[in-house]
Amino acid sequence: MNAAGNVRCRQEWYVRFLQMCAGRLPPRPGAGCAHAVNQYRLPPMMIQYAVEPDVSAESVAGLFRASGINRPAEDIGRIARMVANANLVITARDGGRLVGIARALTDFSYCCYLSDLAVDAEYQRRGIGRELIREVQKAIGPEAMLLLLAAPQAAGYYPHIGFAQVANGWIIHREH
Repeated sequence: MNAAGNVRCRQEWYVRFLQMCAGRLPPRPGAGCAHAVNQYRLPPMMIQYAVEPDVSAESVAGLFRASGINRPAEDIGRIARMVANANLVITARDGGRLVGIARALTDFSYCCYLSDLAVDAEYQRRGIGRELIREVQKAIGPEAMLLLLAAPQAAGYYPHIGFAQVANGWIIHREH
């Protein structure tokens, strides 16, 4: 490719990147030219991560709907209990907008069950889930293991971010 083609390609990528950031264009992994670095990822410093135990049930339910995770988002009372009874809730926000959450139960010394990891579909594939997991690991410390149950459609994600599959787990399913 000639130099003019490279410049045009970079300019098109930058325009598409700015449109995507402004919410006018959804990210399209693999779209555009070969120079589309990082698949339109936002700079990580735009997202703020925080321990936020008092996040509202309504915003969590909205995030669950926006992320595609299978949770009882229509039952705000149940979502409120889920948040209130978790002892580690870490959020990811873009400005004031809730775009990710990690909700966990832990003793901070031996084990931690990551019960929810959800990222708004508009923000997926930008490292937010990976950073939420890092924040959970920092909070629980090096002596605690981190385990989770993966939805079938998400099972391929976890090996790529450092999780090992276990075969010695058992479950009693919920009634409702």
